[in-house]
Amino acid sequence: MAGAGGCLLRFGREGVPRREVRGRPQREAGGRKVLAKADGLERGAVVFTSEEIAEATGGRVERGGEPGVIITDSRGARAGTWFLGIRGDRYDGRDFALDALARGCAGVVLETESEAEIQEFVSSMGDGANAGLVSVAGSSGGLATLHDLARSVRREYPGKVVGITGSCGKTTTRSMVSHLLRGMRGEGAVHETEGNNNNLIGVPLTILKLPSEAGFCVLELGMDRFGEIRQLGSICEPGVRVVTNVGLAHLEGVGGTIEGVADAKAELLEGARPGDVCVLNADDAHVSKMAPPRGVDRISFGRGEHCDVRILGSRASGEDGMRSRLTFSVRGKGEVLCEVCQPGHRNVAENAAAAVATLLALEVDFDLPTLRRGLSTFSSPLQVGRGRAREYFFQGRAIAVIDETYNSNPTSLLAALDTLCESGGEGSRRHAVLGDMLELGEASDHHHSVVLSRCLSDETIDTVTLVGDRFGDALERMRAEEGKSSAGERSVRWFSDPIEAASVVVAHCEDGDVVLVKGSRGMAMEGFFHSSVGLIGGL
Repeated sequence: MAGAGGCLLRFGREGVPRREVRGRPQREAGGRKVLAKADGLERGAVVFTSEEIAEATGGRVERGGEPGVIITDSRGARAGTWFLGIRGDRYDGRDFALDALARGCAGVVLETESEAEIQEFVSSMGDGANAGLVSVAGSSGGLATLHDLARSVRREYPGKVVGITGSCGKTTTRSMVSHLLRGMRGEGAVHETEGNNNNLIGVPLTILKLPSEAGFCVLELGMDRFGEIRQLGSICEPGVRVVTNVGLAHLEGVGGTIEGVADAKAELLEGARPGDVCVLNADDAHVSKMAPPRGVDRISFGRGEHCDVRILGSRASGEDGMRSRLTFSVRGKGEVLCEVCQPGHRNVAENAAAAVATLLALEVDFDLPTLRRGLSTFSSPLQVGRGRAREYFFQGRAIAVIDETYNSNPTSLLAALDTLCESGGEGSRRHAVLGDMLELGEASDHHHSVVLSRCLSDETIDTVTLVGDRFGDALERMRAEEGKSSAGERSVRWFSDPIEAASVVVAHCEDGDVVLVKGSRGMAMEGFFHSSVGLIGGL
């Protein structure tokens, strides 16, 4: 029923009265209004009134303001936005609140424990006196407020939510699930994580852009310490919870062991309720031991005969080995053979099996020809550094570069080396360019030495280029232990930065060679790739 001032009284999923104010360009979409594409704001972003912000966060309306979407970057402030400052390691977003007001935002959400700070901010609003202000009692630097706002949207969302975590492959699995769903249900049927927004800020911001008419929300959930996955699960409340694998990643935040990684990933299962489904990798010893709560269904994928989605075979295909030929058996449907335009057939098979198992968990009806077309038309995610293979030209020579510069850990790096060794045609040389792996804690020396030994013992890898102090130390230890160069007759080089390495590596490449570039985010290995682009004059 409409009331005075054009307000609409609604009831959310839990029967809580909610107010939504008409006036800005909006369209009805289930339990909330979302923004149509107008005023330069992103289509699908959820619109809040000042009263709704206060209700969702337990806050207080100090000054009423126009309805708007939530933003955390003051540079995007304009009419129709509410600015929420988040305190980070290097800055406090609240310091930019007045800047957001100067840019014309509808209001500010201020999390603070100090009543005096609230009054001081009100008095400093100046020209922004007509803008709104909602105060929220708290000491999380705005993070808890952001989470509460996202929870309020999630709990009114009528569609299905998928949460995907794992040490490797979660981005590809998420992209595959979304690609298959779009092909089966339409382009507007899916809302998914963009880029690397898989943390305690990125996930809630993704939910705050969730249009209710999208039938599926596919979220990637990352972590670097205990408790993070549990917290993300409580925000997005996925009905389908996927664990791709457990590997040697982010050891510093989980006690330095792979068992700690497994415990952190298993947090995703804790909040599952009867009717939810957990999709688990039966081939991974740590994941297969994870036990969903009572009443929660389990769907498995892997190579075992009892898996709901069974990998029957995989191999590299194409003249250059940059494609993956896969065969699956899908419970209740039969076998499917497909070819995916992505190198690394073992990883691709695991990711694809996880994606198909997710479709089963979502109870999406599909036939095998449709599944085959969907997988065959999938290509690598468009983010730089996520395993894309590109061909460039340098002085008449074609060189394939496998760009894995986004991140690295021992598990994913060893898998990437397998991909390198299976890539290229007859006569191709293979070059590994490896940056340090970070966040490994006390196990760092051991894992860098293991990876280096793997490279130097594989005759299919022609040259090894190391970037960073950790790999440099590993090389020195190996040479000291053996009393000579560990490289044998092959070329091993060390550089302090990737840009310096680029000119040397590319200049020594021959026609048809394949180069793998991989390193942790903090190593900025994309410097090699960007430099290579300049050298090669590539795409």
